[in-house]
Order: sequence, then structure tokens, then C-alpha cells
Amino acid sequence: MILPTEKRKPIADVSQEIILLYGVPKIGKSSFAGQFSDALFLSTEEGLNHLEIYETPIKSWQDYLDIVNQIEKDQGHFKTVIVDTVDNLYLFCQNYIYKLHNINHESDMEWGKGWAEVESEFRRQITRLSQIKGLGKIFVSHSEDKEIREKGSKDSITVITHTLPKRARKVLSPMVDIILYMEIDDQGRRVIRTKPTERYEAGDRTGRLPDTLYMGPSPDNAYKNFLSAYYTETHPQRDEKGDDNEARTNIVNQIKKGLKRLGDDKSDGFESEKRRDNSFLKHLECDDLEDKNIPLSKLQSYYQHLRLKWIESKKGEKK
Repeated sequence: MILPTEKRKPIADVSQEIILLYGVPKIGKSSFAGQFSDALFLSTEEGLNHLEIYETPIKSWQDYLDIVNQIEKDQGHFKTVIVDTVDNLYLFCQNYIYKLHNINHESDMEWGKGWAEVESEFRRQITRLSQIKGLGKIFVSHSEDKEIREKGSKDSITVITHTLPKRARKVLSPMVDIILYMEIDDQGRRVIRTKPTERYEAGDRTGRLPDTLYMGPSPDNAYKNFLSAYYTETHPQRDEKGDDNEARTNIVNQIKKGLKRLGDDKSDGFESEKRRDNSFLKHLECDDLEDKNIPLSKLQSYYQHLRLKWIESKKGEKK
């Protein structure tokens, strides 16, 4: 193995982040997640009937393994995979191990082997999904109140956290880049919390997001505010409207870099100006990348499209 000679650059693409999303029932978790680019829901429970989405029902661990196999073989068809909910997926993994060893509970195997085997299988297969390049990953969970007693004190505090079982949490928490908690604030507004407090669990390794994002009246508005915050390097606490000028500039610059990279490599004809213009028309519905009327969501989706083109070209070179 050759030692690196250059530092790797920080991720600057929201589709490369792994997100854990949780919140109170009916707050709009699935609706928000469904706004991400070309999303495929791996649904482990009911509740998506009123959304216009691509959906594959997952009713067993084997269903999950089969769909991950297909996604690995057919990369590029979808740009985001949403596991809704990951809590049920872990239960499917447990049942898979139970049947494999003809047991009723992890404790039926000696020396903690049952727990270790469930955790190992869950870690291995979740890692497979997380390592598929160019694919956004979102894991959805529910929220619950937990009483936590402070050390050396009889007093306890109530903390809001996701409902993942302890061993699933052990696997997923170190893996995710962003933990988003959705709730209703004191003024009755739907908000997304991105930073941890004593009251709730959240997190943002990117450092790109403000403490609070306002979801606004619709899922597409919430997603726009999320993109705007992510791609804005210096931002105040955002209101419902936000300001996407800096975010738009940053995404457009990323797209230009992607186009140049594909053009320099003469990949898929992108060295041709006509090819690029046709690509704009197909994916952005205009021939001007700087057009202010292009929604941020379309720019993000197009950026991800170019990234997938680049990944495909590199795979072709290795064959």
C-alpha cells in the first residue's frame, strides 16, 4: 500500500453525507426525505401511502439483502436510498439470525454469541449500503423520551432521542455524518434541530448547518432550506424564507468543476459544448446554468448526476 502524499479534501456534497433523521409522528420525516434526489424508499413499515415516491417494501432481512445487491449492480438509477424505518430493519436482522440458528433470543446462544452475531451481521450489511459511491443514504427513525439520571445525583432529566435499539445505535451512530431531529417549536413552527443539547440528540459533523432550520409550509421548502444552509459557508440563523444566493453559487461552481473534469477526460462526450448544452436542457430544463429560476433541488440533483457519470467512467477504466 502506498502512503498518501496529499490530504483528502472535506466533503462538499450533501449526497455524500449519511443522515439519520428522526422526530415525532406525522412531523414530515418521510416527506422531507423524499425530496432528496431520485429517492428510493426501502419501507419497513406502513405510512407512505400518501406520498408519490419510488418504494420497495422490505418485509425481511433477505428482502434488504436482495435490494442492496440490485442497487450495487445498477448504480445510477437512483441517487438516494431511504431506509424507513431503520428500527424495523434491525428487528428483521435479529429474526434472520434467530432462524439461522433456530433460537428464540440472542441469549439462547452461549457466551453472548447471539448478540455479537446480530450486531456483526447488521454492521456488515449496513456498511455495504453506506459504501456505495455516489448514493445518498438516509436512515429514518422515531423519537422517544428517556429519563437519564445524572451521576451522583437522584435527579434525572428527560432527553429526546431516536428509538434505535442499543446495538443498532452502536453500529449506526459512528457511521452517520448528520443527525437531524424534527419537532414543533414553542411558536408552533416545524423545525429541524442539528446540534445536540441537554434536551435532545442531534449532530452535525460537517459544521455547515445552523442550530435550527425552519421547515416552512411544505416538504420542498424544508429541503430547499436544508440545501441552502448546507451550501452556505457563513450563515445566520435561518428564517422560513432563507437566502440561497451563496448556496446557489457554490452548487453551480461544483457543477462547473464536474463538467470540466468530465470534459478533460473526454468522458461521455462532455468535451463537446453541444453535449453540455443538451445535458443542461435535459436535466435543468434550460441552457443557462446561471439561471436564477433553476430550483436548488434541480441543481443538486444535476451535480449528483455528474458525480455518478464520473464514477461510471472510472469503473470503465478499471475493466
